[in-house]
Amino acid sequence: MYFTVVQVSRQICSFAAATRKYIEEGKDQQGKGFDPRKLLAPGTEAIKATVKEKMELFGSVGKA
Repeated sequence: MYFTVVQVSRQICSFAAATRKYIEEGKDQQGKGFDPRKLLAPGTEAIKATVKEKMELFGSVGKA
């Protein structure tokens, strides 16, 4: 059995980019005030999409 380790941490910048975009658009100031759940939600969704893409790319879906 062989294992391959691939470092993708530098490629996973989608969280920071999505969070930055959310803040720059001023969405963090809308509503009743600051809500960290709303602030982190776009980044969380972006990282999920990125991880899913990498898992499909490396053929690791359903192997854990």
